[in-house]
Amino acid sequence: DDKELRLNAIQDIKCLAKHLRIHDNDMGNKVCVMGGSYGGFATLSCLTQFPFCYTCCLTQFPDAFDAGICMCGVTNYVSFLKNTASWRRAKREKEYGSLEHDLDVLQMISPINKAENLKAPLLMIYGAMDERVPITEAEQFYDIIQDRVPCRLLRLEDEGHGVTLYDNKKLVFSEILRFL
Repeated sequence: DDKELRLNAIQDIKCLAKHLRIHDNDMGNKVCVMGGSYGGFATLSCLTQFPFCYTCCLTQFPDAFDAGICMCGVTNYVSFLKNTASWRRAKREKEYGSLEHDLDVLQMISPINKAENLKAPLLMIYGAMDERVPITEAEQFYDIIQDRVPCRLLRLEDEGHGVTLYDNKKLVFSEILRFL
């Protein structure tokens, strides 16, 4: 799923959401998408690419996703590559595309460029010390959506990429339960 193929995985998640909407499920037909790191990017992509979900007969289900929870996901591949730790940039450009040669692809796959499509409430959880996905990724996305949809940015000052500290895990799981 390198470069423009990155969005193929998002299509798979859309199909799962559509399946859950069509068929009764034990969750009261509510669908939340949640992920961390690549899964965080996938969460934001689902929420911005597919705010509506369609069945085979083109019946529209409003709000394909009832909510999203993004943990340390890339929101903008251009700023991500500019701001990520230099030791990561060369490896990531091979997978995502380079700023020099693939700028159009990087812009196309960046959820921030479709943020206006977001309809579902969103909880964003990011570590302030993250060298892989800098906190600026969350802040720039949050700045765009905060006045448009119910959202919260949980900034963990003493975490990096993910949640490792016990007290933070308790906080994060409590916040997720409250959010849902």
